[in-house]
Formats: sequence, structure tokens, C-alpha cells
Amino acid sequence: MSSGTPLLGVSGLSAFYGKSQVVFDVDLRVDTGEVVALLGRNGAGKTSTLLAIAGVVANRSAALRLGGESIAELPSYRRVRKGLALVPSGARSFANLTVAENLEIARRGSAVGALVTIDDVYRIFPVLHSLRAASAGTLSGGERQMLAIGRAMLSQPRVLMLDEPSEGLAPIILTELAARLREMNSRGVGILVTEQNHRFALELAERVYFMEKGQVVWEGAAAEARRPDVLRSYLSI
Repeated sequence: MSSGTPLLGVSGLSAFYGKSQVVFDVDLRVDTGEVVALLGRNGAGKTSTLLAIAGVVANRSAALRLGGESIAELPSYRRVRKGLALVPSGARSFANLTVAENLEIARRGSAVGALVTIDDVYRIFPVLHSLRAASAGTLSGGERQMLAIGRAMLSQPRVLMLDEPSEGLAPIILTELAARLREMNSRGVGILVTEQNHRFALELAERVYFMEKGQVVWEGAAAEARRPDVLRSYLSI
């Protein structure tokens, strides 16, 4: 693990739904140009952790920093403006707009020479190109997932958080998605991903955190996380 300042640094993060605490004092980090996987059984608290980092659910933390700047007190939309993008599971889009319009909205404001373009999104997800004139509300679940990931990539994030990105996607699409994520990663974007498809996550990630009952219980290199004894301990396999 790097000893320098992380791109995304999380310390003492707790999350709540009403009065119920679901995440307990989580510490994690994502360095510049690093892919980190957050894994665990269903109900371990992975999604809630991402939502808390994004400011979508009630949370508190000892420290929550993006690029060394505190974002703990910022509302979710301002965290997005700082470069923190989240693709939630079952992601939403503007249902009454076309696929092309959804992507164009995400593209606006991107600098010249942007890391990801609309053409890149269409190359990764060819079906979106064929559906570009269709209303987003008519898409299948897998197609909506593709659109949501494409929109997040077009926002040119500093840190991209993905909750179950493989859901509803065919293996050939996952291969293309992984290639583009690695390219973004090679150019400095930090990626934090949760997955039930642990094979996809472990092939993509450099480091792994395992969660149980809302707490981080294991941290290490992806090579270590692939060991059968580790997987048996923390996943339902």
C-alpha cells in the first residue's frame, strides 16, 4: 500500500438508515491509478459503504478526502463536481430522454481531450449506438446498466465507484468494459468496485477489502484474495 496521500481516503466511516447503523468505522483508500475491490457476502454493507462515500445515505466519518481535500461536509452533488462518480446497482437515467441525449448531458462540461468520449461509450456498448434514438425508459435492465456506466465515464471522474457493474452484462461486454476501465486507470483515475461476480472484480483489482456485517475484516493484494481459503472465509462459494 502506498504511504502517500490517497486519491480517495476514508477513515472511520459509519452509515445509517434512519436510526439503524449499517456501516461501522470503515477505513479504506484508493490511490491514483489504482483499482480496489470491495467484496463480501450479500448484506455485508458494500453498497451502503459506496452510498455513504457518495453522500447519498446518512453518514459520518473521521475523515473523507478526495485528492487531499475534505468532502465529508459536502452534499452529494458537490462531491460529484469534485470528481467522485457513483454508478449504483440498478442505475437510473433520464427515462424521457433518448440514449443519445442522456450521454450528451453527461458529456457537457468535459474538457477538450477528455479521457472518455461518447464514441468510446458506443464502442464499449455497441447496443447503445443502435438504441441511441430510443427513450431510456424503454431499455432493458442490462441496457440501462450500460447507459449508467457510460454516463459516469463521460463525467471524467477522478474516482469512479461502481456497484455491481457486471449485473445484466454479457461476458463479451464485460471484457470491453474491463479494457476501458484499465485504460482510465492507467491515466490516473481511481476505481472502487463492488461485485458479486468476484472473478471479474479480482481480475480487475490490485487490492481488495472484504466486508462482513458492515465492517472491513480483511485487506490485502488481489493475488492474496484469490487464494481459495480466503475466498471460502469471506464469500459464499
